[in-house]
Parts: sequence; structure tokens; C-alpha cells
Amino acid sequence: PCQILVNNDTVNCEGISIEKKDAKTYGLNKFGMRHKEQRVAAEGIISTEGRNNLSIHIENLGLDTLFNCLGKSYLMFGGIGTGEIVYSADSVNHIETKNLFIKDFSYLSGVLGDTHLDAFYDLGRGRIELDADILSLDDEHTGISGYVQLGKIDSLDLNFDASKMRARFLAHWLKGFLHDFDGVLTGNLHLFGPARRLNLTGKPYVDATFTNNLIGSRLNLRDTIYLTADEMLENGLIAMNNAKVYDKYQQMAYVNASIRHKNLLKYNYEVKIDMPNGNSGFLLFDKPSHYNNEMYWGQLFTSGTAVMRGADGKHRVDVSCKTVGKSQFNLSPGEESYSDNSYSFLTFRDKKKFEDSESLDYSDPKIQFEQQEEKSNSSTYIELSLQAQATENCQVYVQMDPLAE
Repeated sequence: PCQILVNNDTVNCEGISIEKKDAKTYGLNKFGMRHKEQRVAAEGIISTEGRNNLSIHIENLGLDTLFNCLGKSYLMFGGIGTGEIVYSADSVNHIETKNLFIKDFSYLSGVLGDTHLDAFYDLGRGRIELDADILSLDDEHTGISGYVQLGKIDSLDLNFDASKMRARFLAHWLKGFLHDFDGVLTGNLHLFGPARRLNLTGKPYVDATFTNNLIGSRLNLRDTIYLTADEMLENGLIAMNNAKVYDKYQQMAYVNASIRHKNLLKYNYEVKIDMPNGNSGFLLFDKPSHYNNEMYWGQLFTSGTAVMRGADGKHRVDVSCKTVGKSQFNLSPGEESYSDNSYSFLTFRDKKKFEDSESLDYSDPKIQFEQQEEKSNSSTYIELSLQAQATENCQVYVQMDPLAE
């Protein structure tokens, strides 16, 4: 028995026995290492001529430890594994798993569920074939099958046959315009392409929550989304067609979206939210507190429409709405709006013009705010156009003095 230091952790070695078979072959008997609840035990033949036949038993071993050895960021698999890994030169030089169970199997830091994983790594071809059976929510099962090809240009091809599969791993690609994406999906997904030019296609039903940083609302999407890619496998599209979305009070609106991307990296989007008339209204803006010098904050319960467009850190929000329920909205446009005391960012209209009309026209708003600001310490650029028919239950506050608290 002995102890070795691995990444500043003390690992206990146990039962080391190495037998020399011939000049180029060694037998390994009952070689084991243990650290807390993790244990690795190996037994078999090691040869300098490549005639290896080694069986490795793992218990409670972090899977990220194994995949970190490959140094591939797109292969961020995790979880706690228990089972057998065989390194053999029979037929082809390969590594394969046998009876490998993974607790809280994850991909891209998103937990998928407890998993039985079969993997076969052909060392000569640089190809890893994967077949996983994942226990999803409500005892449903999700299958993942496909391969990873390692070489000068790495690639992967993974098919997800999902049934209530946790979908948090998608946040890895959606974080550019959606914050804290989490939920479940059912249906087929296909992730494929060169590692630096990935594509995602499918038509899953999604029940997911996320926050849109522009409006602050925590929304719940419950509908089908459509993911496609062009023939050149460079330009992709995420689309929604009258998809149902709910605010945190379970008020419903409809979303039509066209989110274009270049290999899941550069996004260009247009999203329209239609908010029906109702007694409570849809919580469109939900930024109760003012922080980080934001231009607008508060809560707006509304009916009407909101259109968001953006690309490469530049965003525009156009809202035409009627406030419903108790709302409060605060504007702080910034110092550049106060030159010559003009306050050009505000336009007031006669209230009586709206008394005989149920609709709200962009050209004749009660209050119009359009202000753009680019923070010196941020690459995000936002334009907001808010045209609201404010009822007696709505309070709008404007910070007229840029130096006021």
C-alpha cells in the first residue's frame, strides 16, 4: 500500500502486483486506487507491442475525469460512473464499456438523468460510438445514439429520441439571448457536424422556462419548436409558430419567432409576442429593481404586441400595448437625452383621443419612449420604443434629472 498525490488530493494505492511475463509483456494483478468514495481497480496484460488486454473496474468515478483527458470542450460529459472499462487489442485496438451505470449523466453541464451507457472507442480509427439509455422524468426513457470522430477535424453525430428529457444542456447555445434556460423536451433532436460548426435539427415539444434579459420576464414555453439547417449545413433556423408562452402568473400569450444562427454561434432573431385582452394582463416587463444603470425597470401587465429584434449584441424592442391591472414603469434614459432641455424621448397626447378607440396606433401614442444607450463597459446596445395606453392602474415615472437618485 502507498499514497500518491493527484491534483492536490491524496489517493491510496492498494494491492499492487506487477508480474513480468516476457521482455515486452507485463501482468497487472489487483492494482487498485481509492479516494474517498471513488475506486479504480485494474487487472490484465500490458504489452509494449500493443497486445493489451486490460479490465478496469470503476466505482463512483467522476466521468468528467475521463473525458477531460481528451481535452475536447464539446465532449463535456459528466456524472458518477460505476462499471467496467475494457482496453483490448482483440480484433481492433479499442476501449469499451461494459455494464456502465452513470448517476446524473450530464452533457454540457446539463444533467440528463441516470444512464446506462455503452461506448466503443476504436483507437485506430479515432471513432467513439455511443448508445445511452437515460431515465427521464416520470420514469420515461430517452435514447441517445451516434458517434464522435476524432482527427484533424473532429466531428460528432448524436441522435436524441427524447421523452421528457431534461433540456438544460441547450442553455450552452442559447445563453446569448436567453438566460437560465431549463426544462424538458419530448421528440427527436439531431446534433451533428464538425465540432466547430455544429448544427441542431428536430421538432421537439418543449416545456421550458427562461428569462429574456431585455424585458426581464421569466417565461414558460409549452409548445413545439422547429429546428432546421440549410443544405450547406452552415445556417440554421429555430422557429415558433403561435407557440404558447406563460408568465409567472400563468397568463398566456402567443409567440412567433424566427431565430437564425450560423452553426449555433451567431444569432439574428425576430420574436413577436401577442398578448390577448384579459382581466389580469400578461406580465411583459418584469424588472422590479433598478440596478446596473438600466434604462428602464418596473412591471408592466399588458395586452397588445411586443416585437424584439437583434443580432451581434444589438437589440431593439418595439411595444404597442394597453396596460391591464396594476403596473408601474420607470424610465431613466441617460444624460444624452437632456441636452438643451428638450426631452425629445417623451411625447404626450390628449387622453380624449383614446376614449372612442379600443385600438392603439403606433403613430398616436399616449407616452412614447425611444432611447438608445451604449454602455462603455458593455458590447450590448439596446433601443426601446414603448407606446402604451396607460390606464388609471398604471403608474409611469420618468427620472427627469440625470443626477437624481
